[in-house]
Formats: sequence, structure tokens, C-alpha cells
Amino acid sequence: MSARKPSYRVADRVQATGYGGIGAAHQVAVKSGLVRGIDEGLQLLKFHRPYHESDHVLNIAYNALCGGRTLDDIELRRSDEAFLDALGAAAIPDPTTAGDFCRRFDEGDASLERARARPSGPPPPAVSAADPPVAAEGP
Repeated sequence: MSARKPSYRVADRVQATGYGGIGAAHQVAVKSGLVRGIDEGLQLLKFHRPYHESDHVLNIAYNALCGGRTLDDIELRRSDEAFLDALGAAAIPDPTTAGDFCRRFDEGDASLERARARPSGPPPPAVSAADPPVAAEGP
């Protein structure tokens, strides 16, 4: 091994995020009809400026996928340009807005039942006891 001084070259426009795969996850949500299904199934907002129901729901889901433990952790991703670019978003709802959205639901809310209904398409595959369990806990 030689003891040469290392040299590094960095491009002028470099963006990276620690949340690899979030862009792909969002594309799955869009192409599978999940975004459309949420917007059609949840009727909580009178106006959709600047966000739709799916923006709020996915913001909370992506927070959990990225290791967020509370709604306040959303703030970490609001200032991550690479994260926002991966979602194709100029901005995402802030933690206070996410909390306000969550408080719109009542227990037994009919909008929750509509949102659970699967959009038109083939039925989901059956789950068997041999399938691994899915956990939503962090490390």
C-alpha cells in the first residue's frame, strides 16, 4: 500500500438521502392505485390546497418507513431536498398539520372503512401461516 494523499472530486450538483428506496416506494403507491384509492376513499378535506388526503396519509407512512417514531420526526424529511426530489414534491405536510389531519378521524369513521376498501382490480394474494410476519417496529 502506498501512502499517497487521496483526492476527491465532487460534482457541483450532488444530492443524496439516507432514505434509499423511498422514491421507488412512492412509485409503487402511485402505479398500484393506492394514491387514487386513498383520495377517493377518504373525504376529510373540503379543499385540496396544497395537499390531498393521500399526501397526508403517505407522509405519515413514509415517516414510519424512514425510521420516524413520532410525527415530529417528519420535520427531518421536510428539509431534505433529496428526499423531496425522490417524491417529486416541493414540500410535505409539517408535523402540526399531520397531527391536525389525524384528529379529523373519529372511532368507527365511515371514511376509514371506505379507505380500507380495495380499489378495483384483482384480489390480493391469500396470506398463509407460512408467510413471514410483518412488523412495524423500529430497530
